[in-house]
Amino acid sequence: MANLQKAIVIGCAVVADGTNSTFELDLLRDPYFISFHGNGFGEFPSDWFSDNLLRNQPVSVVADSPDSATLTDNVVTYTFGTTPAAGTLAVSFTLLF
Repeated sequence: MANLQKAIVIGCAVVADGTNSTFELDLLRDPYFISFHGNGFGEFPSDWFSDNLLRNQPVSVVADSPDSATLTDNVVTYTFGTTPAAGTLAVSFTLLF
């Protein structure tokens, strides 16, 4: 029997300039929130990468189509499918473990 893959939804805000369509989020240094089962967002509780090396670490990231995201070490690179208009945007993506 196969196990379901564990996932955590991450949320953050970015300020679009109307020209660029990519941003990076360093999961060790940048602020972001973790979704808690429909109860809104909570603060980042611990460090998956250096706090406890025995802890499961994220293995990949998924963005909603048409956007895309990649995970390299502890940095998520998020690319919008269409360049967003200037202004503040709420962004979410899913880390898979």
